[in-house]
Amino acid sequence: GQGRITTMSDEDPNKQIPRIFVGGMAHGRDPQKPVTEEMIRMVFSKFGEIVGIKTGMKDFVFIDYKDHESCQQAIETMHQKPFDEDSSGPMKVQYAEPRRERRADARRFERRSRSPGGRGNFVRRPTPPMERPRMPEGFPQ
Repeated sequence: GQGRITTMSDEDPNKQIPRIFVGGMAHGRDPQKPVTEEMIRMVFSKFGEIVGIKTGMKDFVFIDYKDHESCQQAIETMHQKPFDEDSSGPMKVQYAEPRRERRADARRFERRSRSPGGRGNFVRRPTPPMERPRMPEGFPQ
């Protein structure tokens, strides 16, 4: 989308993150040919940049896209379709429920606040000596 750059999600805490739920990928599949994360990436990266994939129990997965347009395209194109020629049944492709939104948001924020040199805001750099708070007069140094 042009012109609407929304970076931080804190202006609207209920803002949906671009995550879709995909279920039923393995309908009618030969157990010898399980759906792999690589296959999921190949099928779903057609619709946009995938930021993360969280595989669930057997047959479902959450896919995080960089933007909502990608989610919409994936949903419109893949919902009710079989995953590939080895799967027979229709998949369920929809926006993920925002239930676990808070945890994901915290993770996203933690990733964002990492500095290139390691643990980011959680590790303080040692204060250069001049900036150390001065002790009161007569206080044992």
